[in-house]
Amino acid sequence: MRILAWNLVTTTSPIQLEGIINRSPRNVVEHQLIKQGNKYSGIFKIVSLFEGPNGTTYEIQGTAFAVTRSHVLTSAHNMWDRKLGPAKRAALFLDEREDKHAQYIKTCVAVASHAKWVDVQHTENDFCMVAIAKPFDPEVCILQCHPGPRPSGVEKGTVVGFPFDLPETAPGKHLILSEGTVACHVSLAGVMIEHEVDTVGGNSGSPVVVDGQVVGVHSAFMHHENKNRAAPVNQNGNNVDELISVLSYMGDSDAGLPVEITYISEARGVRVFGEDMPTHENGKGFGWRRGWEEWFNQTLVDNTNIHGY
Repeated sequence: MRILAWNLVTTTSPIQLEGIINRSPRNVVEHQLIKQGNKYSGIFKIVSLFEGPNGTTYEIQGTAFAVTRSHVLTSAHNMWDRKLGPAKRAALFLDEREDKHAQYIKTCVAVASHAKWVDVQHTENDFCMVAIAKPFDPEVCILQCHPGPRPSGVEKGTVVGFPFDLPETAPGKHLILSEGTVACHVSLAGVMIEHEVDTVGGNSGSPVVVDGQVVGVHSAFMHHENKNRAAPVNQNGNNVDELISVLSYMGDSDAGLPVEITYISEARGVRVFGEDMPTHENGKGFGWRRGWEEWFNQTLVDNTNIHGY
């Protein structure tokens, strides 16, 4: 497993396309449930800012959810764009129905992402952890992540997030809940979660919940399958505790790292963590510093790569 991590400085479209599949009702979450201490008080809108050629700023909006008092999970593509690279800034926002939503902004300070997302954009690894500057209040509900064994068969699940289109009176500003089926499969890329819960842009990073536990982070709509996909929690190297450890180390190197994770190198402000001798699946070595710097330099030079923003 490789982890890339970087600090954040205190309108664009991501590559995924969410999908309306079964046209089941997508409902505004009851106001009482988003209040502090209640079931959905730990789900936020996340807004990330990216810097393009000539200093142009682009914005991505998605969903993130609290997994500790100091960390949220979201989709990696909300924090690392395939054309623009790592986000420079990010912040969390409440549902605007909350009285203190206007002054409640949580600044994000660091990100740890599965390296395979950056390398090859696997939806199975579209998964990252984000650290915030100041811990959440005790009243914020922490979502419980599934410990690892995948859900068996087809089960009923929910996706809760901030889609762009609802409600009509305040699109993208209220928490929306959708229901549908969730299934798990094993592919060559690893464990794969497919779901038929309706989603729209802005749902990226939403928790996929089965039996009260988060089993995945919503990622993408697959046109050829007519299904949505999610990155599974605690599978495929999407290890919640390891990502948190890396972010703790980013904030304080005295915090240490798990035995199986080593700090390898840094390039352009992005740190690489993993085994001592990183390799691709084919066993060949990969120069992370060289590879990342080549990508970075090419992106700056080739402005024609920036389309659709």
